[in-house]
Amino acid sequence: SVLKEIQGLVRNIQHMKQIIASHQTMAKSAGKVEPIALGDVLCHAMELSFHPGDSEWMTIHRDYQEVPTVLVEQNQLLQVLVNLLRNAKQAMRQQTQGQHTLTLNVHYQNEDRPSVIMTIQDSGIGIAPEHLSKMFTRGFTTKKDGNGIGLHSSIRAIQNMGGSMQVQSDGVGRGAMFTLTFPVQKEGVSA
Repeated sequence: SVLKEIQGLVRNIQHMKQIIASHQTMAKSAGKVEPIALGDVLCHAMELSFHPGDSEWMTIHRDYQEVPTVLVEQNQLLQVLVNLLRNAKQAMRQQTQGQHTLTLNVHYQNEDRPSVIMTIQDSGIGIAPEHLSKMFTRGFTTKKDGNGIGLHSSIRAIQNMGGSMQVQSDGVGRGAMFTLTFPVQKEGVSA
């Protein structure tokens, strides 16, 4: 049992080292709008939002296609993604069923306006239909300890970067999906 505890501590220390390195990288790039590979930022946000023990109660499915880079402010986008991922984690923890699924998708859409689309879909408690239209309203929250600033700030940041954000849910107990869309502003493809 002591060996198991030591192994757990080593894993946690390695995770903390990754978080510190991520924060240092984030601090260096604050305020810069630059071409970014959204899959890389999403991976970074995952490192900050989840720890190894989460795999005991949830499965993460990733589908990151090769997509063009988009011009965004990496630090702001990272904050938005961490907020969305932590919300998804809380929603799944509140849902009483056992194993949960988080599905992350990054893909390219070349229809009316070439865009990179990122979705974060959880199997959590879902959103009541009457709350869907209020989700991004400043001050609106369904959490006991919430302040209604996180999603409002997130959508404003995404809009300031030229993107959009939407939420979908089939109702209470049926999970939720957040979709972020960013226009492609120059040629180039990355993972």
